[in-house]
Order: sequence, then structure tokens, then C-alpha cells
Amino acid sequence: MKSKDASPASESLDSNTVDISQIGPHSKDVLYLVSKIEETLYYVSDAAKVSPENTVACLHSIARSLSWLHGGYYSLILAGTDDLQRQVYFALIQDISRLFTIIHTYILEYQA
Repeated sequence: MKSKDASPASESLDSNTVDISQIGPHSKDVLYLVSKIEETLYYVSDAAKVSPENTVACLHSIARSLSWLHGGYYSLILAGTDDLQRQVYFALIQDISRLFTIIHTYILEYQA
């Protein structure tokens, strides 16, 4: 099984000095989703031993969903929001980008 080298998404937001108590409910839901995806990725190597093809297909699906979220938050930043929301959106984009990197690494490792 892969080592847990990535920190949970909520810790990432804290390290960026963003007050997560001030974020809206939608962003909290996305933060929760990102942390759950990250937890799931810890078990990818076990799943790949059973079915590498299905594991890669699932990783592609997760990446597509994250891509949609990434684009949505980037659009919100460009649309102009207050500084706090911009910080929150940027922190979420960083977390999503970090997950992209992890997922891409796994896809390259398990792709036939």
C-alpha cells in the first residue's frame, strides 16, 4: 500500500492561514469531498492488485470530477469575490491540483 505522503485537505487549508469557519457551506462540502477522495487514494495500490483496469478507470473518473471543480473555482476567482472567498477558493484549487498530481502518478503506475 502507498504511504500517506499527502496531508488531509483540511490541514492544507489551515496551513494557508485561511479561516475555514468563514467559508460557505458549498466550499465546506467540497473540502469534505476532497478529503474523502484523498483518503480513498490511500487504498489505490490494494485495488490495483485486484483489478488494475478498473482502478485506472475509476481514477480517470475522479480526475474528471475534480477537473470540473477546479474550473468552477477558478471561474469564481476570476469573477471577483471578496478577499476571504478568493483565499478559500485558491486553497481549494491548490488541494485539487495536489490530488491531480497524486491521481496522475497512480494512473501512470497502474496503466497497462
